[in-house]
Amino acid sequence: MAFPTGWGRRCALVIQSSKVDANLADFPILLTKDTLPSEMFDHDGSYPALEGGGDVRFSLDEAGNTQLACEVVSFSLDNADNEAEIWVKVPSVSSSTDTTIYVWYNKAGETQPAADSTYGSENVWDNNFKMVQHMNDASTLSITDSTSNDNDGTKRGENEPIETTGKIGKGQDFDGNDDCINIGDTSDVDFGLGNWSLSALVYPTLLSSNANIIIGKDDKSLGQQFFLQSRESGKIRVRYYTSTGNVSRTTDNIVLSANTWQYIVGQRNGDMLEIYLDGTKITVSTETGTHGEMNSIYSLLQIGKRTYSGAEDFFSGIIDEVRISSIARSADWIKASYNNQNSPSTFVIEGTPVTPGGVAPTSVFYGPIVGPFGGPI
Repeated sequence: MAFPTGWGRRCALVIQSSKVDANLADFPILLTKDTLPSEMFDHDGSYPALEGGGDVRFSLDEAGNTQLACEVVSFSLDNADNEAEIWVKVPSVSSSTDTTIYVWYNKAGETQPAADSTYGSENVWDNNFKMVQHMNDASTLSITDSTSNDNDGTKRGENEPIETTGKIGKGQDFDGNDDCINIGDTSDVDFGLGNWSLSALVYPTLLSSNANIIIGKDDKSLGQQFFLQSRESGKIRVRYYTSTGNVSRTTDNIVLSANTWQYIVGQRNGDMLEIYLDGTKITVSTETGTHGEMNSIYSLLQIGKRTYSGAEDFFSGIIDEVRISSIARSADWIKASYNNQNSPSTFVIEGTPVTPGGVAPTSVFYGPIVGPFGGPI
């Protein structure tokens, strides 16, 4: 039977308007174990969801008439690996009024919709997302792009990056020596002089000069290069080269901290480069200049590494939630993304689970009731 028929439980999830600075369209929200009803995870209880989350669905309305696309990255019941990482695309998130959606669960025999279907995982990410990596292992040597672009990655290095606990679910631990994830030569991120946005959650363990590349792409044939890194004792840099010049910026005062999670966004917005740290814009640059011919023979998009002019830089630490977009995201979008990913349980508040069913009528008129003496009562 099609959704929502046969689902045993439903619960309201309230997105807090106080965590959103402006109305947002088609915004992917993160849900974790702390934002979902605890009964979903109780396999000995009356209303558990299925192991793996095959029966978990979302709707915009209480009746379930408007289903929402979701991606279940992980979902496990109350065992040693009890966890949940689910992304849901919400058509409109308000900054003035709390936005309510509904989670449905507790139905046997269900699996998640196909990834490329209307409510499948790929549809969570709008067409501006060119790559979304949750940084969990697809295999011991690969990770998978959640968008329809299939920009999957292959682990490289003597020991390869190792899956570990991330800020959200799993992340990848890079040794700073030769570890990286190679996405390959993908034209999806050949932006020319257009806008773009790079973002990641990072946990650097070593801050050093001219290292700690988070995301990098070189392409000699196009005469372009971009990268996001921390350098010079943790100062953040985003840089973009073209065949005729470059725009770059290293922060003057704001630096990353070692051994703590931070959310970084570097993007090109018109003729400016912008850097955000933990949801706050910290620098804007319109600096321009020229450089010599690019010597790189590579045309690779890489996570945790940059290859250029015969040299290589690597990242030391953990990287989680890597995203590349073909637009510059708004300051409000970036701030809401940070609020959601940094503290899911204050961004979304769960309601009280109920069993779906018909609504009893508030009043019914049957006509006059005749008493024992023939008159109406």
